[in-house]
Amino acid sequence: MDIIILTTPQSLFRYCTTSDILTSAGINPEVFPAVQVPEPGAGKLRREEVSHKLSFAGIIKKAQLEKASSVLILEDDIYLPEGLNNPSLITLYEELPGDFGIALLGCYFKPGSTGKFYSYSDHLLEMQRDNNNVLFTFWGSHAVLINSWLYNRIITLLEDPVTPVTDRTLCDFIAPHHRCFLMKPPLIFQRHGSGSDHGSIHGKFKFKEMELGSLDYIRKNTV
Repeated sequence: MDIIILTTPQSLFRYCTTSDILTSAGINPEVFPAVQVPEPGAGKLRREEVSHKLSFAGIIKKAQLEKASSVLILEDDIYLPEGLNNPSLITLYEELPGDFGIALLGCYFKPGSTGKFYSYSDHLLEMQRDNNNVLFTFWGSHAVLINSWLYNRIITLLEDPVTPVTDRTLCDFIAPHHRCFLMKPPLIFQRHGSGSDHGSIHGKFKFKEMELGSLDYIRKNTV
């Protein structure tokens, strides 16, 4: 399993803070600088959103070139729940079935999500899926593990200028058709207030409220 953190040159302070958090937990990811996009192009996405998609595709290509069995992608504004460290990540990884598609180690579920969660193991919930319907709308690209057999599919989707932002691509094209898992709470979330940091694509997201709402949704919909 490769572990890679996505950052930008404009976000040095944010990255350094996250790097200290990860190092303290014994997690030492490689750094991947975000792809620079000079112009947003003809689509509806902002330049930062296009950069995010292409950066994710670039990270997956790197993992593919290195023949990594999976890649864990982390964004540079995360914080870790107490007790999450390198040994517990390995334990989590070993609990996943070989045919998993993606595993979300952190996630914000948006209103309109209707899917259920099924207890799979000590540290994992399996997400309900329906080939004909999108059951979850989520933000989860800040801490997502991708299995190697989905590399080509996700790269193709992310490099297509017509597909939506990274998270929406995972919601609409991956989660309904492949086995997806969620780390049992507590989850990896983004630092409160980091949405207003220089270089952030999140704007002034209310991460604290989003976090509480997501945990409540998971609690109510785990069967």
